[in-house]
Amino acid sequence: MDGAPPPAGVPPMPQGVPTQQELDTFRHQVGEFKRSADSGGFGVNDEGGRIMQRACDDIINENLALVRETQQLTDKPRLGGTYGAKASADAAQQAGIELQTRLGQLNEVMAAYREAIGIAMKNYTLMDENGVMQVRKAGPH
Repeated sequence: MDGAPPPAGVPPMPQGVPTQQELDTFRHQVGEFKRSADSGGFGVNDEGGRIMQRACDDIINENLALVRETQQLTDKPRLGGTYGAKASADAAQQAGIELQTRLGQLNEVMAAYREAIGIAMKNYTLMDENGVMQVRKAGPH
């Protein structure tokens, strides 16, 4: 349903909340990033890594606050007993559940991204240490 307007009575996702397709793409990209880091494909220096991890932490913490603030949206509102009111209440509840789900998924992806950055930081340290060892082995010329 991403890209299509929401059903009648269902508000669109708030601006800044990724679509499911965007989340799936991001999840795939983070997975590739992590696989590359796991294989030692690249390194990130400590300063850059800490900056990236702080950004991840900020996003995760902001989303956790938003999850808490929007929890009541998963409850079905009492709009009346007519068919239209019941349908609108169901749609509103579904939108709240979808919002909570997407925010949770985004936090999971951000946590995986943060972990991959940590791996890349370790890689950088190992690469740096290996470089120093290579220079020492070569000795003075």
